[in-house]
Amino acid sequence: MIEFFIVIPVIAALVPFFLSLIGFGPAGPVAGSWAAWWQSFYGGAVPGGGFFAYLQHIAMTWQI
Repeated sequence: MIEFFIVIPVIAALVPFFLSLIGFGPAGPVAGSWAAWWQSFYGGAVPGGGFFAYLQHIAMTWQI
């Protein structure tokens, strides 16, 4: 049970870090990053509720 109280905060702290590594920033995808490349496939219209939108939401709101 104690592992739960250790693992969850560690994951919560690492998620924003890993998202920033692939280009999801607090103001949107970083130019020239993998996230920007992925967003280019949507042609500027990212569907709400999709995986890309979910990752961007986390990157914009989970700032430690």
